[in-house]
Amino acid sequence: SPDNIVLIERLILEEFTKFVKTGNEKELAQAKEQMLGNNKISKEDSQSQMFELIYNESWGRAKEIYTYEKNIKKVKLEEVKFLANQLISKKNYSFISLIPK
Repeated sequence: SPDNIVLIERLILEEFTKFVKTGNEKELAQAKEQMLGNNKISKEDSQSQMFELIYNESWGRAKEIYTYEKNIKKVKLEEVKFLANQLISKKNYSFISLIPK
């Protein structure tokens, strides 16, 4: 409901803050594993794979599809914490809510 938008934004920012303070390698590894697993599942469907190729090609990044796994595995805990902290401290983010009328 529209009344919950502020609450939801606050909860999301609290999770970012919590990760900056206490996030660890195990949590990062789990997140990476989930992202890679979801990506592999999405590629089981040829239509989804085609959409991904078209989408990435429209941004000039079609080759990145083939390096996705390698790039995810390269992400370091310090990098994630740094970016999360940047979002929180500088309020450098966009928040979009799709709510029914």
